[in-house]
Amino acid sequence: MSSEVDGPTVLQDTSPGSIPARSMALGRYVPRWLRHGLRRLDPGFRLAQEEIRKRDQLIGELYRELASSRGAAERGTAAAAPECWGMSADDLRALGDKGLFIVGNARSGTSILLDCFNLSPEIFLLGEANVFLHHRLADFAGWFNRQHVGFKNRRGKGTYLPPPIAAESGGMAALGRMGAFHRYVGEKIAFGPHGTVQGQSYQEAFFAFHARYFYASKYFLILRVPAESIWSMAKLFPGKSPRECYECWVRSLKVQLDLLHTLPNVYMVLFEDLKAATFAMVNALLGTRIDVGAGILRDDHKRSTLASDRLPAELSSYQSLNDQCTAVYQDVRDAFSPETLTFKATAAKFVSANGGFSAQIQDRLDAILEELKPRPGGVNGSEDDGPPGIGGDRWSELAEPAGLRGWPG
Repeated sequence: MSSEVDGPTVLQDTSPGSIPARSMALGRYVPRWLRHGLRRLDPGFRLAQEEIRKRDQLIGELYRELASSRGAAERGTAAAAPECWGMSADDLRALGDKGLFIVGNARSGTSILLDCFNLSPEIFLLGEANVFLHHRLADFAGWFNRQHVGFKNRRGKGTYLPPPIAAESGGMAALGRMGAFHRYVGEKIAFGPHGTVQGQSYQEAFFAFHARYFYASKYFLILRVPAESIWSMAKLFPGKSPRECYECWVRSLKVQLDLLHTLPNVYMVLFEDLKAATFAMVNALLGTRIDVGAGILRDDHKRSTLASDRLPAELSSYQSLNDQCTAVYQDVRDAFSPETLTFKATAAKFVSANGGFSAQIQDRLDAILEELKPRPGGVNGSEDDGPPGIGGDRWSELAEPAGLRGWPG
């Protein structure tokens, strides 16, 4: 039996330990005015729950599609015959001639460069498509668009791919379709610390695919000061160790040098030298017109408030490693001309894949990778995630550094 009063409902229960009974009657302990308020809020609460359910369902679908795509790559479908895309050899050659790609490490300015290139009506570049992995993904356009909905990006060039009229399979077919409307088609590739695919780094998987199908395409490589790139990666990949992020930066520079020495139309942009005038040379190389306002490429979009001669506290134990990477970066920067986006004339005669300047740089990068190899003795007996000589040092929880603006992708 129970009796209601103006305050909380009192349950007259003399049964010892009757917890189930109390649980069933829990709502009767709530004041009458509060119960009525909750009923009025209930539709809004149910709507919020439905929005959360839809969001979780979308994220789940994206993860399943990505896992399926990566699983296909692991099974060796990267070497599948071109006819599986419904494209002839002539179609592939035509696509290769139209190809345009931005390549760099994560958080090195690839997104800003993508936005600038897409200002031209002659250019259509996708962001975060990774065609070298997803070239056989069913409903590629649907997957790509859902991914950017999940990223909360607005529709536009780089974030939206118009769906096909007829069924198509994979990113290659999608690029071929868009090539009918644009002079150049392609994507920006930003390498992150994601491990391996088919037993090789993502950088090596990218190189193998592009050397085969996009040999004649045009490539714009972008390189950023290692400390700036690594510190920014800390926010994007909080679950990754500094060692993994430095390794990714080194592997990205290695594959950039491989592209420069292997493919015929490759150019280098140093992010700190990127300015509106840079696009005068880009326009000359592409035969396009890209109008970039000076406000898009402000200095505070290219550098943090971090002084150039110091590391943030989170990277202080990696000073020696960072010094090695910075020295390599500075030597590469000194060898390139920001006007021509190629090696300077004074460096050109010393540049080759197997000797001179580039070979020395690759040797230094290989030595850094050797130093970065995991060693026993890390966290809980696992492999070492810390800097050379230091075991088990992982990222701390990073707050947004004060004064930082415009971090590039």
